[in-house]
Amino acid sequence: MKTIHHLELKLYNYHGEITPGYEEFISKYAPYRHGSSTSYIFSDSQQLTEAISMLTKQGLPVEHFYKFELATNELETYPALYLGVYCIFEVFGIESGKEKVKANILNDYQMVQDYESERIVVSTKIKKILDDTTKGLSWESIETTNGEECFIIKVEEILPEPIVVPFPVNIEPEDPALTFAVRSDGRSAITETNIAKLAEVGIALSLDVKTPLTVLPWQRRLLASGKVIKALQIAGLKDILELTQPLLLESHVLIGGTNQLTEYQTIAIV
Repeated sequence: MKTIHHLELKLYNYHGEITPGYEEFISKYAPYRHGSSTSYIFSDSQQLTEAISMLTKQGLPVEHFYKFELATNELETYPALYLGVYCIFEVFGIESGKEKVKANILNDYQMVQDYESERIVVSTKIKKILDDTTKGLSWESIETTNGEECFIIKVEEILPEPIVVPFPVNIEPEDPALTFAVRSDGRSAITETNIAKLAEVGIALSLDVKTPLTVLPWQRRLLASGKVIKALQIAGLKDILELTQPLLLESHVLIGGTNQLTEYQTIAIV
């Protein structure tokens, strides 16, 4: 697995001018800048260390984020990834008084989530793949606007333990009520118990998240085993690898030692 490091800098002030002190860094690390953004991308640990050292010595603020990419031969056996699904406005429409899935959208994506209702629709091809690689899914048949059958997917299986976010960047209340948006620095970890669950069922929902001090309910997150993701990739599901994100094992060097607390406070919300 390859680790990509993103450094997010406050390059500009409120007037759109370069913040004093960044000029030397901008010049030296121009090849690592992500387009015209304020992000710099490093894959070499030595270059990363030198870049961070230069910023900290000058007292310049920097945020460090992580992205992880699996090699082709790692995907099928990897235990857990966030399963991203394209979220589109108005996947459903009304035709002759009956709700239907817009055929042009489903034909383009094959697996897509309706933004407003949060329902996920899949083609018959994707349904067959998921039937062959998962357990505990239920289906509701629905027609597309061109009369073809497709299916609304419902994931029944729930991960028994929270996902671990050892370094939360931000925590905020969100809709639906009583859930929280927990923004990580790119590092999320999965427990052995959850890995065993995914190995059994293929796809499951995460309903809560563990930070170093608390356990919080968060908006449902879909997770899948690498076996499922690989099958969807082979089937040609659009941008499936770009939409997924591997979770780290708790023993990973970037996680180890961050989850040693045995007691966590669970926030009670009135």
